[in-house]
Order: sequence, then C-alpha cells, then structure tokens
Amino acid sequence: MNEYVVSLLSDLIRMKPVSDQVNNVNRVIDRLQSELAVAGLYCKVEDMDGRKCLYAATVEGKTPDYLLNAHVDVVPAEDHLFEPRIKDGYMYARGTKDCLGACICMLEILKQLKGKASCGAIFSSDEEIGGATTAEMVKRGYGANKAVIVIDSYWPAISYAQKGIMIVKLTAESAAGGGHSSAPWAIENPIEILMEDYAKIRAKWENPTADNQWKKSISPTIINGGFVHNQIPSEATLTMNIRIVDAAEVQEVKDLIKECCRSKAEIHVDCLPVTTSVDHPEVIRLRQTLADVLKMEIPLIRMNGATDARAFVELGKPIAILGIDGKGSHSTEEFARIDSITELADTLVKFIAG
Repeated sequence: MNEYVVSLLSDLIRMKPVSDQVNNVNRVIDRLQSELAVAGLYCKVEDMDGRKCLYAATVEGKTPDYLLNAHVDVVPAEDHLFEPRIKDGYMYARGTKDCLGACICMLEILKQLKGKASCGAIFSSDEEIGGATTAEMVKRGYGANKAVIVIDSYWPAISYAQKGIMIVKLTAESAAGGGHSSAPWAIENPIEILMEDYAKIRAKWENPTADNQWKKSISPTIINGGFVHNQIPSEATLTMNIRIVDAAEVQEVKDLIKECCRSKAEIHVDCLPVTTSVDHPEVIRLRQTLADVLKMEIPLIRMNGATDARAFVELGKPIAILGIDGKGSHSTEEFARIDSITELADTLVKFIAG
C-alpha cells in the first residue's frame, strides 16, 4: 500500500470538498497544485467566478497529446463520512471512488510521465452539479491532440459511450392564484396538472430495463408545490431527468413534451451523448495495454450515467472513460481499493508513453 497515496487522499477527503462549498473545493485544488508544482509539473489555475479549476501537464501549453480528467468535488455527506477508514486494503469515505481517488491517480500519472511524454490533466471542480468548469476549460482552449481519458467510471472496463442528459422543469399555475382545499371544484389544482402531464408522457414512453438499458430514460426527481394542507397552491413544479442515447432523440423528446403538457416546460440542461468507436486505434491500444498489465479481459461498456466526458465531444478526439476499483459512489458505503489507484496510474503511464 502506497503510504503517500493514503496520506494525500485522506487529507483531501477531510477538506470536505462538497460542490457548493467553494472554499473547500478550492482548498483541494490548491493542495493538488502545490503537490504537482513541487514535482516540477507545469500548472495553471483558472478562476471561474471564484471557483478554481486546475490544469497540470508535463509540457507547457493547453493541448498535450493526451488529456486526463477527473473532478475534485463530491456530493454532500454526514461529517463522519469525511473521516477515512481503512480496512483490508480499502478506504471507506466520501470521495474515495468518486472522484478524489481518481485525482490522485492523475497526479501519479503526471509525475511518472514528466520528461517522457506529452500529457495534461484537468482537475475540475463542479462535476457533481453540472460540470461547467470542464466545459469552460474546453472553451478556454484546453484539449488534446490524440485522445481524452476521463477517470470517473468502472473497474476494470473501458466506457466508450455515455448517455446525454436533459433536465426539464415543468411549471403549472393556478389562474385564480390558489384557493381553499375544501373547494376543489372552484380552482384547477397545479399539482394535478403536473400529475396529468407526467402521466401522458409516461404513457408514450418506454423506460429501459435491467436487461435492455441502452435506451432513453425518464425519471421525475424534484417536485415542489404547496405550503399548508388546506390550501391549493398557486404554482407547482416538477423536474425530470432524461437520459438519451442518440442526438436525434433530443428533438423527439422536446416534441413529446410539447404534445403532452399543458404546463410550461423549461430545459435547464441539454448535453449530447458521448460515443467513441471501439475500433479506434487509441481504444484498441488502450484496451490491449490494460489487458497486458492487469492480466485480464477488459470489457467495453456503455454508461447510463454521465461524466465530464460530455464537455470534450466538440474536440473531435476519441474519449475513453475509466475508473479505479471501488463501489458505492454517492452512498454511505463508498469505498475504493487503494492499490488500484497506482495500478491504473502505472497502466496509463505505459499506454501514454507508448
């Protein structure tokens, strides 16, 4: 077990870099920048309205041959989950798997490749709440000449595709501005409008199943409306998380919502799916390198979830999504196998160095 990795990862976790706690997130960025600068890596911290994003590389400039990505922010958790526990080679804590362990992995890769290959890494800081920092880094000119590798997925596998996301908010209003719950005939209830609208959508929608996952999905995730039990509210809202597998589905979904809904629809997030050919030479070589080093068959998979990979689509380069060994992301039992951090780092060093 690498004691440096254990110590640094523990320190980062204890900083509690929850996405909306910007000061804590920035502290993690500063610590990583310090570690990389001491190792002689080129570093550039970009400021985005007070939120920091770190780029580090073995060469100067914004477009190395290979670009790595992982995020330093984590989802909220109770305080005790930010105190790492180590058992049988596994570390249990918020952020071990998703995604601070991956950040340590990128740090180790850059240190090993210094003076040997052209490689950079974006340590983004808001992936869990939308990934605007990564998108802004691409807009500011950061990219790759050969390939992008996002470390935020499963072990041991290469994700070559991920679903796109649409976040749609429906808002229904009462023309009368609300009313007494004892007289439902006197006012149209905005909550019932939303219930009817969603029922119409679902009646025409076939969600994926465990046996047939690679198709578009819809899940209601947030519903708001009303303040007291004896009042019909003046307004109610429903947020839906929609995942798509093909860019053409975006317009299909928009048309369906327009057809089915009396409520007002607003699209808050609209990002396209990610797809890289499994026959691309970089994917083939990466898979073979992983197989050679890890002595196992490497699955090629598609992700229902989303990562910062979505921000790199416009670069037109192959995108592979990998992960360290662990489970329980976003749960109270999140953990990562500590040695997998250096195992994946060593493997990617071999791949990038050629």
